[in-house]
Amino acid sequence: MFLCVCKGVSEKHIRNALNEGACAMRHLRCKTGLGTQCGVCRKTVKQYIHEVTQVTQPDKTTAVDTANSLHL
Repeated sequence: MFLCVCKGVSEKHIRNALNEGACAMRHLRCKTGLGTQCGVCRKTVKQYIHEVTQVTQPDKTTAVDTANSLHL
């Protein structure tokens, strides 16, 4: 599913960027162009990242910290 329609950024693009070390919204912007046009996607992306990090790291407190540190 596309999370940023303006730039055509999908869930897969976000997951790949996170796996490649993106740890802040600015990194996602640089890697994908996410949120650089209208910005409507930022809230949805923050929620998506929170869900992804909870699934991949369910017992680590850093999952929530990572999602919150993205400054979306």
